Amino acid sequence: MKKLLLIFVLVVLLAPQVSFAEETTNTAATPPPMQDQMDMKGKKDELMKNLQEKRQAIQTSKEEFKAMKTNLGPTITAERMAMRETFKAKRDEFKQKLATIKDEKKKTIAERVDAKLSAINQKRTDQMSQTLKRLEDALARIKTRSDEAAAKGKDVSSVTSAITAAESSIATAKAAVATQAGKDYTAQVTDPSTLKQSMGTVTKQLETDLMATHKTVVEAKSSVVAALAALLKVTGGVMPTAEPTMTPVPTQVVTPAPSI
Repeated sequence: MKKLLLIFVLVVLLAPQVSFAEETTNTAATPPPMQDQMDMKGKKDELMKNLQEKRQAIQTSKEEFKAMKTNLGPTITAERMAMRETFKAKRDEFKQKLATIKDEKKKTIAERVDAKLSAINQKRTDQMSQTLKRLEDALARIKTRSDEAAAKGKDVSSVTSAITAAESSIATAKAAVATQAGKDYTAQVTDPSTLKQSMGTVTKQLETDLMATHKTVVEAKSSVVAALAALLKVTGGVMPTAEPTMTPVPTQVVTPAPSI
């Protein structure tokens, strides 16, 4: 009987301690609700800070590119004006010397080739300008999608860098096309017997210059494609299998002139 009484007393004394131990353990395992709220607020503040920094980087890149275009414009205009004056003087000299040639057939052919070279240069540079305009439109759409991705908290730093590179490449190509459009290809008329050779020289120079200018446009296109690839990598999109084609510059831009 004494043993039973002793066991009962021990049970009564130990029961509250076990309960208290379990309560303590459960309390320690469950963090206070206030702590959860503080942790979530800290994460949200950090996310907003990172997003603001990315937006600021994008805005800075846009402003830098805008300043570059603003500074580049007057330079290109001044260069083109100077080139036009030089080419006008060369063309006046060409017409004067061409008038001294007695062979009317040679004069007619020379004038025809001269006019054709100017028309070809204008046509090719107009095509390249249109291509660059389409590339600028495509890049603008990439920027918009990049801004949307950044607003959702995605890391678009690689896209921003690619867009900046594409903007620079397009600006370079536009400057090259503008310079090419302002060029004039007038043959040097020193002797009727060398007129054909002179016309062949300027024709070859036009071909070389157009190929060099076209290369800058191709590079601009590649940079825009790279910006799109960077965006799709961030957003999880798929790169189009077919890319827009560009009008190639033929190796021979003008039909050889008849014998002069």
